[in-house]
Amino acid sequence: MLAPILHAEYPEVGIASLLNPRGPHVFSQIRQMCTEQSLTSPAFAGLHSPSAVPDLLGDPRVADVLARNTLGRFVPRVPIYSFHGVLDEIVPVSQADDMTRQWCAGGASVQIIRDGWLDHILEGLVHQQDAVEYLADRFAGAPAPNGC
Repeated sequence: MLAPILHAEYPEVGIASLLNPRGPHVFSQIRQMCTEQSLTSPAFAGLHSPSAVPDLLGDPRVADVLARNTLGRFVPRVPIYSFHGVLDEIVPVSQADDMTRQWCAGGASVQIIRDGWLDHILEGLVHQQDAVEYLADRFAGAPAPNGC
């Protein structure tokens, strides 16, 4: 999933030079998928499966792009709807909680939702409509709930 994103958004990274012989095939397959497919189909292949370098995320070009795009690096100036499953093994809830605390300390408005029985994928499915309604309310001018 990472390679097509880097290629499309950051061509200067030169992702093709970081792929092994299998990489272009995986890259091509992922580019043809919908988001849901691309998130689940390579799930057991591993991040390094299409990579020619031993530490893809540690490559300076990739690391620079990831650092510039790290969520939580800046305090948002718009209201945030932060939902996260406590059972998430992909992105531990502690990371979301740390980021939320940083945002709140910086003056952000954050509605905080934590579910003790949901994981990474189920959380998004369960709260998809809630997130859409949250956005619709903001565009309609309704004040944002703040859990900070």
